[in-house]
Amino acid sequence: MRLGPILQAIVSVPELAPAAAWVESTLGLTLTARGRFPREVALTLGAPAWADAPCMALGLDAAEALLLLVEDPAVPPKCSTQGWTGLGLQRPGAAAVCRGLGLEWMLSDGAPGLVSATLTTSAPRVSRGYYQGLGALPPRSAVPWILPLCGGELRLESTAVTGDRPDRRLTLVLARGSASALLPGPAAHGQGSEGEWFLLRAAPVRPEVF
Repeated sequence: MRLGPILQAIVSVPELAPAAAWVESTLGLTLTARGRFPREVALTLGAPAWADAPCMALGLDAAEALLLLVEDPAVPPKCSTQGWTGLGLQRPGAAAVCRGLGLEWMLSDGAPGLVSATLTTSAPRVSRGYYQGLGALPPRSAVPWILPLCGGELRLESTAVTGDRPDRRLTLVLARGSASALLPGPAAHGQGSEGEWFLLRAAPVRPEVF
């Protein structure tokens, strides 16, 4: 089974409105839906505070839910994320690098999509084996280790773990399929060695409208 592409990033924020305004003005995504975070997904992720929490989906064109912001007042406004520390976002516009929502964003021009994710890990060999076991391809670069996905890549950067873990969480939603992309993989969830979360699903998580 192949791992990828990256369908969505779910990020917790202390307040939805300013976070969504930053995403629209800096990343160029637009608000496509608002509602409540699905309780079943929240409990699957071990994040009961997210159950029925206000959330917003932002995206472009056919990729309407590339980013899902979940309101969690317990998140410190300027804290970084745990595990996943960067995202590569492709959208129409000039290339750029910026910081926001506790992440480094690598922006490139093209059809809307999340094309890469960076995992900052204290044990890159462990992380490499873990994601290859899930279906990432063998590395095509050693520094940083770049694991190709079906339609994207995972970048593994080495760092020493210092201080307390941040309270902001980024969860990646990835698809899985056969090498011929004809057979979908089963839904699943997991947590890597650096506390990073991911969901394997056929489609992005969308807000529930009440």
